Amino acid sequence: MTTRERIERQMRLELVDRLPILGGWLTSVEHYIELAGVSAEAYYADPVGVAAKAYAALHCDGIPSLHLPMPPDYSYYHAEHRRQQQQVVGREFPTPEAVLAYVESLPDPGELPVVFDAQAFYDKTLADMREHQRRFGDIVWMPANWQADGFFMWFETFGYSMFYLALGMYPEPMRRLFEYAAAEAFLRNQVLARLYSEHGLCRLMLMGQDICGQRGPTVSRKFLEWYFELGKEAVRPLIDGGFKLIWHSDGHVLPIVDLILALGVHGFQGFQWETGTTIEKLARQRSVRGERLLFFSGISISRTLIQGTPDDVRQDIERDIAATDGGKGLFLFTSNTILPDSPIANIRAAYDYAYQRRLQA
Repeated sequence: MTTRERIERQMRLELVDRLPILGGWLTSVEHYIELAGVSAEAYYADPVGVAAKAYAALHCDGIPSLHLPMPPDYSYYHAEHRRQQQQVVGREFPTPEAVLAYVESLPDPGELPVVFDAQAFYDKTLADMREHQRRFGDIVWMPANWQADGFFMWFETFGYSMFYLALGMYPEPMRRLFEYAAAEAFLRNQVLARLYSEHGLCRLMLMGQDICGQRGPTVSRKFLEWYFELGKEAVRPLIDGGFKLIWHSDGHVLPIVDLILALGVHGFQGFQWETGTTIEKLARQRSVRGERLLFFSGISISRTLIQGTPDDVRQDIERDIAATDGGKGLFLFTSNTILPDSPIANIRAAYDYAYQRRLQA
């Protein structure tokens, strides 16, 4: 069974020999060079090439997105990276009114079809797909489309405080921001649906927004009901094009699972079980078409991978196999990015176990 056959059979909930294995979320140069068996100098000379060797060593079938730590003197911790970003944007948007001025400067969403260069987007995306697939060989390049439903995470542009203050103080004018993003996503998704169809690409796609924290959604359900209606229209070209969309579920998403599923998504990735969002609970859900859900899961980066033993890591995978009735629709993946303090023995144990573990017919 080839890597793509394994992925697409699991997409269709058909029999597979083992779990399809996904990679791309290592964030430590040390992990990359040890797995690839190369020097740090070799990594910095060709990060993508070394990544391809590292993920081949982990028996990966597909890469949904790729994290490449750079430069040599920077240890890639997301929290520190985000903190530095917020310091910069905080200076650019010091008040809610500065955020509002930015929103009011955006073109009308109805003008986007005129200014959006669909052919340029098609050509650039195709070139990128071909180049990454060439570099990764038999490992399927299946890039995430994080903003498939539009864009919620404007705090990356404005900073957390100013984004949420502007949203609370100017709720009606701020809606234009989300309408603009959803209209832009719809146009991109139209192009992607055509491109994937014309070139026979794998239509399993990771998407999603950080909408929830540890205690649930960061904005009201009423607002999210409106937001997800925009998103439903934005992803329609992908749904109509036969894509299977997987939602990246950071935080406690259970209060809005119904809204996420209403988009037409086919499954979830992530599962911060310490918040109460577990694969066991989500596995009871069904898509809007009544189908079993797909899951990218098996490796908890926040607890087991860092603090546990190789046996603990293997038990996590067995738990998820049991929760999905023997691994139906399950793809081995991490709950989030693998941080530098994760023991390499645990990383190897997880991927080796999934590679060797046969699934029963």
